[in-house]
Amino acid sequence: MQRQLQWASLSLIAALLTACGGSNVDSTAPRTAGMRMGAAGPTAPPTASAHAALVQALYLAYYGRVPDSGGQAFWTSAFDTFNLPATASALFTAYGSDANVKMVLDGFGSSAEASDLYAGTNAEFVNTVYINLFGRYADGGGQNFWVGVLDRQVITRSFAALAILVGAQGDDLSALSKKNEVATRFLAALTAAGLTDTSPKGVIGADLLAQVNATTDLVAFQAVIDAAVQSIAQDIAPTSLLRYTAFQNVYTEISTPARYWLSFGRGTIPIPSGKLVFGLGERQIGFAKNFGSSGPSVLYDAPIVASSTVAAQPDGTSPVMLMLCQATTDATTSVVSNKSTDLLVLNAAQMISTAKELAGQTLSTYREDCGVVTTQNIVFDAEGAATVTDASGVKVYPAASVQAALNGVLAGSLTVRDLSWRAYRYTKADGSAKYAIVSRTMAHASVPPEMPTVTTAGATTAAGALSLWSQE
Repeated sequence: MQRQLQWASLSLIAALLTACGGSNVDSTAPRTAGMRMGAAGPTAPPTASAHAALVQALYLAYYGRVPDSGGQAFWTSAFDTFNLPATASALFTAYGSDANVKMVLDGFGSSAEASDLYAGTNAEFVNTVYINLFGRYADGGGQNFWVGVLDRQVITRSFAALAILVGAQGDDLSALSKKNEVATRFLAALTAAGLTDTSPKGVIGADLLAQVNATTDLVAFQAVIDAAVQSIAQDIAPTSLLRYTAFQNVYTEISTPARYWLSFGRGTIPIPSGKLVFGLGERQIGFAKNFGSSGPSVLYDAPIVASSTVAAQPDGTSPVMLMLCQATTDATTSVVSNKSTDLLVLNAAQMISTAKELAGQTLSTYREDCGVVTTQNIVFDAEGAATVTDASGVKVYPAASVQAALNGVLAGSLTVRDLSWRAYRYTKADGSAKYAIVSRTMAHASVPPEMPTVTTAGATTAAGALSLWSQE
């Protein structure tokens, strides 16, 4: 009965795709030679297999990148061996009834790479799939729908990624088609030059696709593809790749505000320089290692004016937690100060979902606005209840309140703002386990979350504040 109910729900999802921004369209079809608007002739598919284009589309949905040659060959062979459908829409239809279809797609969705990319909550997962496929954030209706069925375990993440792919229409279908065409051109150019994308996890190809959306001019974009191929030919690919979940904050006095709770983060930490890329790709921040008198550190380009790092490695170049700050000016005093606008957490860190998992831990280092304070702390008792000592005094939260904070919002903790926690366990270079909490105060639940400010008693305040508690 449970299985019948589950797949009855899947039939309902198929019917509701249009209502949630999708229709049951074959999203893999419009990726052929005709899409290369600026080309002198047709582009060749990566291989002659009828499944090659489908595998390429699935790489976009599940990994957000162009397939590497080995992965393309492996998965194309698997599709050929099991004689699976050759279109995404046919896979969608067969997922609930064909054991081989389910096995192969679940292999995509449960791989180590997918787990690394899609670390975090179901809401973050859905948002990342939308960014990978369509180059945009998930809209409220689509986000709520997919998160709802995932939270109720009606469907798996593997099926959700496929369903969102199949459901593309309008601008989303255009963005998907253009991303797939860019992937095809990139692979064809590499093949013609006798090259492969040797960058970690295909970051060069992933960066290409992250720049493409429904408005991309494919004629003009050919120069970007050519530059990416040239970078591989010159062997200047980054030497390491770290993926992050990014929390971002909005301050109206900063000229480039970012949205809350971004889920997509990708950081490259080569030595001695590189770039940090997250969000939709519009925020690309260069950095370089600085060998100063007090030891090596990492300096970031504008608009970042300061940073604070929780590192797992002794040299500090592979941050587990990274706080980035921008400068803001108080309109009443003209005082310039730092604001914590971005906080990145390495996806390898394990997210903690229950208060009990924090039992007995003490977090005694506090970071806000890129400053570090060691006189404040959070102490958890044997049940997971928390005693917080900070600049405002001492507050005690029972385990049930801690649980509520970890699941979303600890309502009413402040006069006009609520408190949300995200807890993590991570491993340092010496093998020891450490704990950290990303803390966000935000506008009260009664205030629409998209509003950048909250006004009370005639005073306007920033809508939220990011801070970080950790063990060092």
